[in-house]
Amino acid sequence: MHTRCERAAEDAVAYCDQSVTNDILSVINQKQYVVNALGALKVGLKQFGNLIKQNVHSDVNGIDISQEERKRKCDKCYSLIMGFLPELQEKCSTSDKDTQPMYRELIYIIGSKL
Repeated sequence: MHTRCERAAEDAVAYCDQSVTNDILSVINQKQYVVNALGALKVGLKQFGNLIKQNVHSDVNGIDISQEERKRKCDKCYSLIMGFLPELQEKCSTSDKDTQPMYRELIYIIGSKL
């Protein structure tokens, strides 16, 4: 059974309409970039989420320079992640069936790790 996208792609190729075919391929490529980015962020959060959380909520004593730098970097990561969380939540409610579970899982990981 063909999906609507597959059917549209086949029709575009059948009509030899190069501009439509290019547009369809562009959309497919953009979706793959989103999937890859979500996957990379998920792996990063699983690996470093606890470290970020620990350093964001830690006190810096002013003596350990590496600790201060680590806290500064973790604060920046935390701020960026929490800054785009509303956009992830919006995308989760408006995305297609292929990417929605990825958005949902990423939102869950952010909530549980940070």
